[in-house]
Amino acid sequence: MKWAILANALAIGEAYGRCCWSKWGDASSCGGYPTGGSGGICAKDLTKACTFWVECPEYAPGSSCAHTDAATSDDVYKDCNIMQFAKTKAMGPEISTLVAAVVAGDRADFFISGGPWTIFAPSNKAFEELPAGAVDSLLKPENKATLVNLLNYHIVYKRVRSKDWKPAQVVTTVQGETLHVVVDATGKTCPQQPGSEEPYICVSVGPSLKDLKKQVATSEFLLSNAAMYLIDGVLLPPSPKDCKKECDCSCLPAEYRHPSRRTDGSCWCTGGTRVLKCCGKSDILV
Repeated sequence: MKWAILANALAIGEAYGRCCWSKWGDASSCGGYPTGGSGGICAKDLTKACTFWVECPEYAPGSSCAHTDAATSDDVYKDCNIMQFAKTKAMGPEISTLVAAVVAGDRADFFISGGPWTIFAPSNKAFEELPAGAVDSLLKPENKATLVNLLNYHIVYKRVRSKDWKPAQVVTTVQGETLHVVVDATGKTCPQQPGSEEPYICVSVGPSLKDLKKQVATSEFLLSNAAMYLIDGVLLPPSPKDCKKECDCSCLPAEYRHPSRRTDGSCWCTGGTRVLKCCGKSDILV
């Protein structure tokens, strides 16, 4: 399931240029492209038969949005959204599982056209550390609401650079719950670039101060509509709210007095094809 969705995700736009490693070990199972070794297929269009990937430099043109000759690191990915970033050669492969999740949740347009965002992007290794079968389960169509809720918990409605964070703060996510963001300006808690005159600022984030995920790149990636931080863990939101307890619909006509949860995790009053906001404290109850 995971690999099939990942294949579809990476086929969007330009040729991705990685080696498709087929469990069947023959060229036809991965689209008939030249083999890259025993069972390895260098495929321009990854198919459902692909089970995992390794780098194939000779087939990897990179993404045209990246500026490899940029004067500063801030400008390298300034024209890339997260889906385009995933197709760049250097760091793009690190978020392939996240991109597969974005596609499975039908959130590609949201990530591409929305913003500006701050995105806390779990690395592939972070997803691998989840319990066995968790990722495949999340990517199933019947778990789409849970997946979208998880994705939204990794996004903040503002593009914040590392230098603009306070030492510690609580931020509200698109999902509606909060995250703790802690900053280490000394650079001792994240990777550093050898020879750098100034330390790179380290950003950690988590649902609580006791559960912080660390930044695993030297700095954030400045995308066209987001500041993206690559982190070493998946952020797990608190248990979903009970909408019947959290959402008061008593101020609305009887047909709309049905609290329910939307795919972004928020609670609304529903009736027929319409959704209305929950009653506030100032509303007249009927």
